Amino acid sequence: MEFLRVERSGGVVTVVMSRPEKKNAVNLAMWRELAETFTSIERAHSDRVMVLTGDGGDFAPAPIWRASTVAIRWISCPTPARRRARCTP
Repeated sequence: MEFLRVERSGGVVTVVMSRPEKKNAVNLAMWRELAETFTSIERAHSDRVMVLTGDGGDFAPAPIWRASTVAIRWISCPTPARRRARCTP
């Protein structure tokens, strides 16, 4: 992956956003990598916890994560039935 590093240990998955020159702001390529990673985590029965962090001491600004909440929910609940069943607030 170009913008993410994924480390697994004892059921903990650490996803490191690695775009420090842009304060780890999410671009389209990183969104795709995040979607792929989240799907992989969802399917892996041994993964129990995910930690999302960023390289370089900076993390994406809050406005990006407000949009991310919707995107992450959509990624993890891709069908209307699944969104109603397990992904309602």
